[in-house]
Amino acid sequence: DDEARIDGLEMVVLPGGVPGTPNLEASPVVQRFVDYAAQNGLWLAAICAAPSILGHKGLLDGLEATANPGFQDQLGAARLSGDYVCVDGRFVTARGMGVAVDFGLKLVEVLTDAARAGEIDSHTLYGLFSAGIGLHTFYLGLQKVGGDSGWQSVYGSSGRSMGNDMFNGNFTNADERSWQVRYDYDFV
Repeated sequence: DDEARIDGLEMVVLPGGVPGTPNLEASPVVQRFVDYAAQNGLWLAAICAAPSILGHKGLLDGLEATANPGFQDQLGAARLSGDYVCVDGRFVTARGMGVAVDFGLKLVEVLTDAARAGEIDSHTLYGLFSAGIGLHTFYLGLQKVGGDSGWQSVYGSSGRSMGNDMFNGNFTNADERSWQVRYDYDFV
């Protein structure tokens, strides 16, 4: 608690997940940051189950919001959005990890501008393709990050749905290209 500083805060992002969301909601430090952001007109963003934290506090009442389908009934008096990523006022909510890249780009957009978010998005190409035959699965992945800067991430984290994103190496440096060829056998 002593290390958590509010000075210079522009946005609070709640990453969601289970048991992450209940742990975040039980944290007095997280509650202090959420309350501070709400009281001072700062951005509040939440993905997956985490929008429920904002819903329980009544912060989404009257706003359009979304969350993981299993938590959409916990958004308080929010109007449920059909969008995967939703912005209303100073709140950004998203459904889950399947739209994590879109959520991240939306955060870049609201903190900087749409052009910067588009620049990041338009310089990234990725895909992981598979073909299965019986118990055998073959994969081919391509990932290319263009431009002057790579993807920013926390060391050792994974959460993007990119073709060659792995826990120990995500190949997302500026102007980097990677291929992946993989074979899996299902022993079950």
